[in-house]
Amino acid sequence: MSRPWSIAVLVLAVVAASCAGETGESEATSTATADGSLAAATDPAADSAAVIAQGQALYQVHCIGCHGAEGRGDGPLAANLPVQPANFVEHLGEHSDADLIANIVAGIPPVMPPAAIREGEVENVLGYIWSMMPDTLRLQLRASQFLMMEEAH
Repeated sequence: MSRPWSIAVLVLAVVAASCAGETGESEATSTATADGSLAAATDPAADSAAVIAQGQALYQVHCIGCHGAEGRGDGPLAANLPVQPANFVEHLGEHSDADLIANIVAGIPPVMPPAAIREGEVENVLGYIWSMMPDTLRLQLRASQFLMMEEAH
């Protein structure tokens, strides 16, 4: 069931957070939950520097070759693959974080092998990927995630 007021609240939260991100203010935002209530959501880009650093190091070893330095699916190996690697700007807003982690852990045959790292490390890589996105884009992708999950209900 769609709740126009919950979507409006989410849009307002994204706009407010976008403005805060442009001025360098807090990276924590308020978002509407599936039941329409507001909940504080910590932006993954606000993860600790150590988590982001570990995610970055793992990304550089396991992901950059196909997905590229900015996660756009244009890594040095991409041109030689039968299928274009995922562009994270296109996929982050289309899947929940849990689905993204599950896909990375299990792999996406025949395109992507299962992750050669533990699930907790995959979470750190995902945190790093989110941190690569500019504030406004990250908030737009989070809004897309929310709307996708809202439509699924």
